[in-house]
Formats: sequence, structure tokens, C-alpha cells
Amino acid sequence: MFKKPRGTIDIHGDFSEFFFNFSRFLEDISWSYGYTRVETPIFESKDLFCRNEDDTSDMIANEMYTFTDKGNREITLRPEGTASIARFVVEEKILHKEKHPLKYFYVGPMFRYERPQSGRQRQFYQYGIECISLNSIYDEVEIILLANNIVEKLQIKDTVLKLNYIGNKETRKKWNIELKKYFKDNIDLLTDDSKNRIDKNPLRILDDKVDSKKDIVKNAPIIDSFLTKEEKEYIELFKSIMEKNNIKFEWDKSLVRGLDYYTGIVFEIVSNEKNNTIIGGGKYEKIFSELGEDDYPCFGFALGMERTINIAELNSLDDYKRKNLVYFANLTNNNFDSFNIINDMRINGIKVVTSYDVDKLKQHFKISEKYNPSIILIYGDKEKENSEIIIKNQITQKEEKVKLNLLIEKLKSE
Repeated sequence: MFKKPRGTIDIHGDFSEFFFNFSRFLEDISWSYGYTRVETPIFESKDLFCRNEDDTSDMIANEMYTFTDKGNREITLRPEGTASIARFVVEEKILHKEKHPLKYFYVGPMFRYERPQSGRQRQFYQYGIECISLNSIYDEVEIILLANNIVEKLQIKDTVLKLNYIGNKETRKKWNIELKKYFKDNIDLLTDDSKNRIDKNPLRILDDKVDSKKDIVKNAPIIDSFLTKEEKEYIELFKSIMEKNNIKFEWDKSLVRGLDYYTGIVFEIVSNEKNNTIIGGGKYEKIFSELGEDDYPCFGFALGMERTINIAELNSLDDYKRKNLVYFANLTNNNFDSFNIINDMRINGIKVVTSYDVDKLKQHFKISEKYNPSIILIYGDKEKENSEIIIKNQITQKEEKVKLNLLIEKLKSE
């Protein structure tokens, strides 16, 4: 007997309905903020995700699904979306053809080899926003507002928006020098993972799953001592814009992001109830220079769809359910006429389902519950003889008969 691979799920039933309602909602809200959808391949060259030897993120080090294809190329199933979007923009030369900022979103499966748990699988679906070559601090705040709106629409309770500033290139460089000195002086108190990060990227020690809880890490040098006057003014302006727009947030100086290309503002929206991150992102730049282009200021975020669905209110996306579905209940002993009527309805843009092997009304009603139709059409021998059909409105519970030649016009008006 075959079983699905460990760390994967079958999307079906109520979860499936919410999952695809969620997808439609994400597409709608992204479009309302000016973002267009991009679909990239689910596999890319391994080098796209391993662009430099200093990248010490857990994803790069341990979690990628990589294989050698028949052309002896190293191929990786995409573990995240930002690198693929950046590759797409560079390859298609969009940076030099379209007006900036470039605003994209994506929804699709990602792959990471990690220990499966609730809301965290080895194949998981991720939604993300990428704003490339943005020109204003207001673009950054707007993206955080978009993330906040998603959480509010999903009616997720007891969340907190956390912000931090992790510096520009020069500030980060000075900060990293001090962090390296500090952690080398306290190396015996660190895990092996953190010891390996000291020279490559000591910033990652600050959010290590184990060491971040230790006093030795909590007391590490913070970025404030290295900020320039311009950076301090930028932070104050950012906070001011958030506060004046009534966006509640917590400034968390320990917050860093798991991927090494972030610089500037970073943020997370955290569920206190479930004690995990719903949305995370921030500002980044150096990814484009690693792909052969100039650096461009960018801002984005991502959320894991399964994890988010697990803590969202199930009725929060009722507006995105499939609506205006018609169920056709044929009670005659012949499907020929009903098949032609159904086909004509579909040609005219009406969504209709039926069950051809059922001829009892009670059975049809039972089956229709699976589809939650707004209208049930009842077509029996008497209706066939009179060239008419019964329309039962499931919302108002009203019934009426109409002539078959007026059916499509009537349904469109409903």
C-alpha cells in the first residue's frame, strides 16, 4: 500500500475549501495593492539559492531538496520565493524595461527538509509579496499594512506586530565585528551551530532556537550603538508613520530574519496563542548584485498557508466561497434532455453540477449538500412534458416554475 511521503499532506474536504478560498482572497488583496501574480518553476539551479559561501541560514545549510538531473546539473526544489522572483526579474530584463517599483506576488509549493509538525511540512504552500526598487518609506509601511490587513481579515486573535531595524551595509559591518568579538569571548556557552556562525554571520546567533533564550545572547551588543544619524531619523519617521495610522506594533531589538539578505526594517506578525510566526519579512538589497545586477532596495514578506489556516477563523473567508452554483436534480428516467439543458447552461456561463445516477429527489438533496448550491433545479416527467423546470432558491426557500426557454435568462437575473 502506497502512502504519501512524510512531511506532505493531501488537501481535501473542509481544509480544501478554506485553502482555495484563502488563495482567492490573497490574490484579491494583492491586486488591490497593485501587485501582479508571477508563477516561477518549482525547481531552479541550486546555485540560485547558494549564491555565496557566507550564507549560513539553516535553510541553505540543512534543508534544501537538491538532486542531480540527467544533464548532470544540480537542481533544487525551491525552498523560498524571493530568489526565484529576483531571477525572473533579472533574466527578463524587467528592471530596465518597466517603471519602478516592480510589485509581484506569488502563491505556490515550497520544499524544505525539516521535522514535520502541525502547520510545518516538507512540502508547504507559501504566499509572498515582493516590492522591487521601491522609492519611498511609505511603500515599506504600506507593505506592512497589507500584511496586517491579511491577519485582520482572517480574524486571527491575539497577535503582535514586531519591528526592528538591523542596519544598512556599513552599520551591519560594524555591528558584526563587535558581535564576533563578543561571541568569541563567550564561545564555550554557545551551541555548535552558533559557533559555526560566528565568523560567517554572527547575527544569526541572535535568533538561534536554543541560544536566543540564553542570557549570554540576550546581553549581546545591540545595533543602536552603531546607527548613523540618518538611520536614527529614518527609524523615528517609520515609527511616526505607523503610530499616526494607528498601526500597533512592538519594537523588538532581538528580531532578525532567517535569511541573510535582509537589511534595514524587518518585521514579524506573531500569534501569541500559538506561539509562532504567521508572517515575516523586511527590507533587502544585495540579492540583485549576487545575480549580476546593481543593488536595488526591495521589501517583501511571506506566510505559510497551512500554518495560517490552522489558526484562522473558518468563517472569515465566507465572501470568497464559490457562489452562484446550481444543482440540477433530474427525476426523469432518461438523462438525455437534462444533459443537453446542463450543457447549454454551462455554455452560457452558469456553474452547474448534477448526479446522473440518481433519480430520487431526496437523494439529490442529500448529494447537493456537498456543493452548497444557491439554487436547485428540479426536472421531473411533468416538467419535461410542459417544457418547464422548478427553481428552488436555497437562500430564500422560494420555489417557482419557469419555461425552459427562459431558464438561462432567469438564472442570470438571480
